[in-house]
Amino acid sequence: MNYNKIFIFSHLIIALISFDLWLYFMVLPCMIAFHSFAIQTSVVHYPRLGYRSYETKDTSVNVPWIWPISTGECWHNNHHGDPGNPNFGHKHWWELDPTYWLIKLIRKS
Repeated sequence: MNYNKIFIFSHLIIALISFDLWLYFMVLPCMIAFHSFAIQTSVVHYPRLGYRSYETKDTSVNVPWIWPISTGECWHNNHHGDPGNPNFGHKHWWELDPTYWLIKLIRKS
C-alpha cells in the first residue's frame, strides 16, 4: 500500500515542478520500456527469426541476435519448454542468462 502512495506522490511532485519534466522522466521511460517489451515479445514468437530447443504447442523460438538488448529473455523457447526453470539459458552452454545470475546473487544475500 505504501508503494502506491510513493508512486502517486512522486508523480504529483514532479508534475507540479514541471509538466515537461514529468513527461520526460516518468512517462517517456514507461513508454520506452513498454514498447521494448512488446517488440521483444513479438520477435521471440516469430518462428523464422530463431530456433527451437523444445517442441512446444506455441510459436516461441530462441532468438540469439536480440541477446544484447534482451539478455536472457531471448531464450524464450527454453522458457516455454521448461517454464519452472528460472534459468532461460539452460539448454546450451552458450545461452547466457544474466538475469538468472542476478536471481542467484539475490538469493545468496
